[in-house]
Amino acid sequence: MSRQSLTNKLPPPSIPVKEQIREILKKHDVNNDGVLCWEELNAAFKDLGAWFPWFRAYCGLHYADDNNDGVINKDELASFVVEENCGNK
Repeated sequence: MSRQSLTNKLPPPSIPVKEQIREILKKHDVNNDGVLCWEELNAAFKDLGAWFPWFRAYCGLHYADDNNDGVINKDELASFVVEENCGNK
C-alpha cells in the first residue's frame, strides 16, 4: 500500500479554529481577573491536548506577554491566538 493511498484513508485532522481556542483560553481564566497566568495557560494547553503543556504555557507566556507583567491580558491574548507560533515573533 502506498503512502498516498494510506493518507487518503485517514480522517482529516481536527484542529480547533481560532474562536474555539479563544473560548478554551477564556474558560481557563478561573479567577475571572481577565488575564491568564502560567497555571491557567498550562491547564488550557492540557485541555487542548498539547504535548508538554507546561512548556507550551511557558513559551506562550514568554511570547505573548508584551508588557512583561507575568500574565496575558485581553490585548495580548488577541495577538497570541492570531500568531499561533511559539517564540517566532
